[in-house]
Amino acid sequence: MTKVILIFLLCCSFASASADVNTRGETNLVGAIGEAFDLNNQALRYREYHYYSDDKLSHKVLYRDADGIFMVEKNIDYRSGFTTPEYALLVGPEQNRASVQWQENQLKLQDVKGAPVTMAVSYPLVIDAGFDHYVRENWLQLTAGNTLEFYFPLVNRSTLAKLRIKKSSCSYKTETDICFSLEVSNWLLRLLLDPIELGYSAESKLLRRYRGLSNIEDVQGKGMIVDIHYSYD
Repeated sequence: MTKVILIFLLCCSFASASADVNTRGETNLVGAIGEAFDLNNQALRYREYHYYSDDKLSHKVLYRDADGIFMVEKNIDYRSGFTTPEYALLVGPEQNRASVQWQENQLKLQDVKGAPVTMAVSYPLVIDAGFDHYVRENWLQLTAGNTLEFYFPLVNRSTLAKLRIKKSSCSYKTETDICFSLEVSNWLLRLLLDPIELGYSAESKLLRRYRGLSNIEDVQGKGMIVDIHYSYD
């Protein structure tokens, strides 16, 4: 598998939520839990815990391994737009930070291992968990079979990648989901990267399955290939 990793996780907007105390001791709104299984042997690799503020503009995701040990924390701020949020990813015990921030009309990308990079913006633009909002905003076009393209910041590459999404057949058994295929627009990179499969509920338009390359790395530093099942409060 190539080292080109799409550093994002498709997160969800929640139809309902209830107050709870999250696993880091903070009170927020519990929205969903994602269980990530190895795509090949279905072994549980990690879990995602999603929390929202009352106004839904602040979104925290906590990642824990199969034994419940904390791995990564991500904080997402939607005040700049639901499809173009800022976010910060806290990695490891040293809390090394990867992030995307707005600086006026430009983006500031900070990788865990490198210096920050400021770049001009290309549109249409989607950032991190804003992708899930982008799918619902364009639901009629996508379900009608149209292919949509957009730019997406890759923090570990300090660049904007052009991605495309289109409706596809579901590779897993389902009678209720509509599936989409997400891939890079460049034909050469498509030869190296397998597409990511996304399964949405046809009724609620909520993300139900994510099948493909994860933004969480294994102990060898490679992106895990996972099948994430999302359940909602």
